[in-house]
Amino acid sequence: MVDNKRKWRSFRSAKKYVRALKLGSDTEWRLYCKGLMEALPKKPADIPTTPNMVYKDEGWLDLGDWLGTGKISNKKMRENYLPFAKARKVARSLNIKNRKQWQELYREGKVPEGLPLKPERVYKGEGWVNCGDWLGTNYVAPTKRTYVSFTKARSFVASLKLGSRQEWETYCKLGKRGLPKLPKDIPATPARIYKTSGWKGWPNWLGKKSPYKIFS
Repeated sequence: MVDNKRKWRSFRSAKKYVRALKLGSDTEWRLYCKGLMEALPKKPADIPTTPNMVYKDEGWLDLGDWLGTGKISNKKMRENYLPFAKARKVARSLNIKNRKQWQELYREGKVPEGLPLKPERVYKGEGWVNCGDWLGTNYVAPTKRTYVSFTKARSFVASLKLGSRQEWETYCKLGKRGLPKLPKDIPATPARIYKTSGWKGWPNWLGKKSPYKIFS
């Protein structure tokens, strides 16, 4: 039973505190409420053990949202969040750089209500492309990019006349004066991308005609 006379912490403040605990399930939440999570501080008296009852009219969604795990039933999934286009617009306005930062801010309660921890799950089939599109960075993970063929890539790299793998890695990260910027369709990690489609080691990649002491 809920003590209606007790002064509870606001829903947003309580949720922010709970998310910082990084509990992973409803079982862990129950253990924490009973004081059985020894590594964590004791639950403040102004945070209820039954938040679903106390905050039912103040923004309560479910335990996944309360704990910041993003776990939510398929039935409730879409009805609790903003439509994709509107949600993406809000997400982009936050100027978040990557998925890790998105997850951290979400668990800290710094992401506006109505946005999910895992938008790729909520908006699958409704406009979701990737995290780069969601955040507005247009970043695409290297393993999901489309690259030119190994032969074309190696021809470009050979024209750079770099002398070692170290020079290649420095060029990829910082560029090199007098040389063109690395095209987006040529990978910085060619050994992994072209592993089964032409890769023959670093000397070959750099356009060397004879063995050099370049470690692969």
